[in-house]
Amino acid sequence: MPVLLGVGCRNTCDYCCIGTLYKGHYYLRKLPTVLDELAELRRRTRRSAFVETNSYNNRDYLRRVCRAMIDRGFQFIWGAQSTVDIGDDPETLALMRKAGCRVLFIGMEAIEQMNLDAVHKPYAVSSYERKIRTIHEAGIRIAGFFMYGLDGDTTATAAQMSRFIIRHRIALPMVNVLVPTPGTPLYERLKRDDRVLMKDEQEFLTNNPTYNSSFNLCFYKPRNMTPAEVEEGFVELLEKAVGYWQVLRRSVTTDIALSLFLLYMNYLFRKNVSRSGNSAMNSSFNPQAAGRSRRPTRQDPGPDNVAMADGSNHVIEATLLRYLREECLPGNGSVTVGLDDNLFDRGIVDSAGLISFIGFMEKEFGLTIPDEDLLPDNFMSVAAIARYVRSHQQEPHGSQQKMSRLGS
Repeated sequence: MPVLLGVGCRNTCDYCCIGTLYKGHYYLRKLPTVLDELAELRRRTRRSAFVETNSYNNRDYLRRVCRAMIDRGFQFIWGAQSTVDIGDDPETLALMRKAGCRVLFIGMEAIEQMNLDAVHKPYAVSSYERKIRTIHEAGIRIAGFFMYGLDGDTTATAAQMSRFIIRHRIALPMVNVLVPTPGTPLYERLKRDDRVLMKDEQEFLTNNPTYNSSFNLCFYKPRNMTPAEVEEGFVELLEKAVGYWQVLRRSVTTDIALSLFLLYMNYLFRKNVSRSGNSAMNSSFNPQAAGRSRRPTRQDPGPDNVAMADGSNHVIEATLLRYLREECLPGNGSVTVGLDDNLFDRGIVDSAGLISFIGFMEKEFGLTIPDEDLLPDNFMSVAAIARYVRSHQQEPHGSQQKMSRLGS
């Protein structure tokens, strides 16, 4: 159930409608009113969300709320929105955790300092790692907001941002293409520079029936990319962040209820990835998409080896296919697997199956797979896994002998 502590924000970021509306001011509700509301809500639920834009607007007020919740024994499990500087306040984080906070929704927005500076967001990217670690050490998970397509972004940013999300275990990544909201300083600046691609200010409200603004379409002229490159990079970023292993890794906690919540939210995020991919492919700013076609699928020819186009037999593919047939496929391998088939989309491997698959690969091929490498395009298909194995084998001779025994 939602609870409102106040409105407004002490920051005035150029892209944010709240900063534009309140101009750096915020207004807090009277504490007795909030506590009476929480007491009434406790009769109905133990789950709540503080929905103000920034619960850390006023440190003293937030701490008084938390102490009162503890003293009154409310025992809510709750989340809130906050600015990232709360990561420099371990005392308040500990108090929030004791009062029941389990998730903080934090707008990090970018991983390049030039991007934050350009939109007047007053934080240092170099401090993110420390602040994230402090929040996690307090027992609180992070749902992170990110924007793609800022003026400092390039075609390489998508991969860099996905690695940041994975490396820092952002429990729920919420990513969108930069939306120049009418009325904000960002919109006015882009409009002044003739970089806005909307026909009028109402277009961003009506272009997508599912959202009040289009989170996956580029309605402006980026500085270092074309609009099509922004949309394609955005889809690439999402695809790297929503692999089943990634979802499981960032969702599972010691709190079963919280784990289920994060799994569900990540499931919705994954569904949105599929929808955003289709939308971006159909975007008027992406004419190349219409001519794309899926690569032909090479089918598994048999149990013992895999014949490649050059006539050679590859035992890595054979070993992987044998494992899939014996351990993952229904009906003892009666389902044919194509080397390029998406193992997740076909239901061949799920989250639990991927964990055992990773263990099998590390043992069988002599690999040590770092967390940063657990990206969907590395482990999406048999062909992709084989490419990864060949480029990362630590003991090629011993592993090759072991694979030869299995593949022959």
